[in-house]
Amino acid sequence: MDSFSLKPWTVVFDHEDWVQLNDHLFPGDGEEHGAVLACGVVDDGGVRRLLVREVHVARDGIEYVPGQTGYRALTPEFVVRCAARCSGEGLAYLAVHNHDGTDSVAFSRTDLASHERGYPALLDITEGGPVGALVVARNAVAGDIWEAQGRATVAETLVLGANRTRLLPRPGPTPAAASPQHHRQTLLFGHDGQALLASLRVGVVGLGGAGSLLSQALVHLGVGELVLVDDDTVEESNLSRIVGSCYTDIGRSKVLVAKNFAHSIRADVRVQAHEHSVMDASTAASLGACDAIFLAADSMQARHVVNAICNQYLVPGFQVGAKVSSDKDGHITDAFAVGRVIGPSGICMWCRNLILREQLALEALSPALRRQARYVEEVPAPAVITMNMMSTAFALNDFLFRFTGLHEADNLQPRRYHFLTRAPVVEASGTSPRTCLECAGRKAFGSRKRLPVAQR
Repeated sequence: MDSFSLKPWTVVFDHEDWVQLNDHLFPGDGEEHGAVLACGVVDDGGVRRLLVREVHVARDGIEYVPGQTGYRALTPEFVVRCAARCSGEGLAYLAVHNHDGTDSVAFSRTDLASHERGYPALLDITEGGPVGALVVARNAVAGDIWEAQGRATVAETLVLGANRTRLLPRPGPTPAAASPQHHRQTLLFGHDGQALLASLRVGVVGLGGAGSLLSQALVHLGVGELVLVDDDTVEESNLSRIVGSCYTDIGRSKVLVAKNFAHSIRADVRVQAHEHSVMDASTAASLGACDAIFLAADSMQARHVVNAICNQYLVPGFQVGAKVSSDKDGHITDAFAVGRVIGPSGICMWCRNLILREQLALEALSPALRRQARYVEEVPAPAVITMNMMSTAFALNDFLFRFTGLHEADNLQPRRYHFLTRAPVVEASGTSPRTCLECAGRKAFGSRKRLPVAQR
């Protein structure tokens, strides 16, 4: 299998896994070291991603030893043990070693010859793989991926921390100058940043007051493709908050109103319009192929599914919300906006107790059963466009500064702003380890694990 005939892959790391691997490969001794990655797989709709779920470091002199045909090699026992685990979990197998260098890296002829000898057998052990290898320099990663149908390279490796870092096999071409429409924002993040935004596919779940603001801003920023999800229609009470809506839109799909508004701003923006609930399996799968997801729907079902997608597909998520609280006499006691980063390097909404099991179960019932189960009729909550603007500003700027690499903060904790007291922006209280069955159990499995959605 000599030629690289298949579409290249993207490898995606959570920041903690990348640090673990990097520390092992580059301890400061100038030597070569090895490891194996167990990866979830996404191969759908032109998106091909290998999502790092586990890092298995090879102990020097025990599992990574002098090779018979190359400088060093993983021992057969270590390879078989890791390959068996990958096969049992439905994960891809990637061997990793390091080379000298900074911004460029490539496999040696000896490396490629070892792949030719070993990877056909590994494809059999893992029942079709993919299997392959990465070679890592300080700021570069190259890959050789074997599949039953052929062979592919790794086009890019993404590390999802407070900043999203993109590593290539070698420096890429200089991007073309941005259009005059985006000149002022390229003064902040450059033509590279603008080209990155144009390459992104971003999901928005919920196209009401907050979601419509998000969609509008993403189009203005120059994001290349939007995946819009909402099964609701516009009501008269929505007109004070849904940007781009008017009286003739009453009764129309919120998604289609947002799509038309997006094209009125920028005719070249690509829009996938899903007039379905996020509980729809094909709709959820479309979100798994996104580069980022904004959650602007406040149902427990939407929180549950988006939280699962962000962890299972290693997609950065950004939740927005605004809430008004009152006492029994109707006096306003609090009014705040919040922005939360979920998924890689963010929070798990289950670990933070932001998904309530009783309400989640109630939402799963039919409308008639929900009415029977409630002791008190639902009362519409206050909603004001200016409060939505604050929460969406949190999320949009976290997205923008993270993806363009401008963050100096090393954490992405939630933030609130309390309107009544004009309290400064603070981190929302509470910390929890990411150890629950949802975040730890789903982490990086990709499309080889079912999402918590309705199955057709």
